[in-house]
Amino acid sequence: MSDLRAGVHGEPALSARLEPWMVDLLADPARCAGLLQRYGSPVNVIDPAPLRRNADELVEAGSRAGVQVELFFARKANKALSLVDEMLSSGHGVDVASEPELRQVLQRGAPGERIILTAAVKPEPLLRLALQHGVTISLDSL
Repeated sequence: MSDLRAGVHGEPALSARLEPWMVDLLADPARCAGLLQRYGSPVNVIDPAPLRRNADELVEAGSRAGVQVELFFARKANKALSLVDEMLSSGHGVDVASEPELRQVLQRGAPGERIILTAAVKPEPLLRLALQHGVTISLDSL
């Protein structure tokens, strides 16, 4: 492992921030087994509420440093729509990478100005949909 870190510079890795409900759930094997029995594996247990707090902390840190921070939640890496809803309800935006993701986010009520399209490949139908709704489009190649 030390060979892998030889060329790495910077702050040490961040430790996880566990919410009290996470600690309680992990300490209850019977409850975990019940979730597996009911839903199968893997089980994703998600509470979107901390996302708002974490986003607010990041915006505040930027503000203290004199930097305006705008957050766009990466839909492509996080499939839980409850997280999209939390970001939108807290005034932040969503980053989408495909036409299905863009359609989902629009159906959740996101205004185009709170969406950025960062797909590596942007077919014409996707671009037309984004333009129709006033979505910001990240251009990274011809």
